Amino acid sequence: MPGQLNEKFTVSISNNSAAELDLATLIVKGNTAAGECVDIFDGDNIMEGAPTEPLAMGASTTFGWGLSCPGKAGDEFSVTLSNAGVNFVEVKGKLA
Repeated sequence: MPGQLNEKFTVSISNNSAAELDLATLIVKGNTAAGECVDIFDGDNIMEGAPTEPLAMGASTTFGWGLSCPGKAGDEFSVTLSNAGVNFVEVKGKLA
């Protein structure tokens, strides 16, 4: 899509809580000064979204994610992960 940059990254989650973690409700949001990013789901490039099986207590998982973001290389970029309405991670960087 013109004016969009595709960003691929890896999400690593460790469940240190006292209950299973439902990753099917995980929300990944990306933003730039030009607007919101949209998800890219591409199984051939290992960007299939979060696992649908709950993450057991003490377990860890890693999965690929992709976002298509408005802007150009070098623009400020942020990604927020939330679950059950609670933001638990925010990462800031620049579009590549």
